[in-house]
Amino acid sequence: MTTKKIYLIRHGQTDFNLKGIVQGSGVDSSLNAKGMAQAQAFFEMYKHIKFDKIYTSTLKRTRESVSGFI
Repeated sequence: MTTKKIYLIRHGQTDFNLKGIVQGSGVDSSLNAKGMAQAQAFFEMYKHIKFDKIYTSTLKRTRESVSGFI
C-alpha cells in the first residue's frame, strides 16, 4: 500500500494581515511583496514534489500562494 501525504499551507502575507484585519467572505486581497516572496520560497522548497492534486479556494491570495504549481 502506498502512503499518501497531505500538505496544508496557509496563504502568504497580505497587507490586511499586517493591519490585523480578518479576511473572509467578501474580502479578496492579493499577496503583498513579502507574501509573494513567501510563495516563491514555498515553491522553491517543494517544486521537486509531484503533487497529485492541489486544492485552493477561489480567493486571490490562496491562488497566488500556489501559483508556481498551477
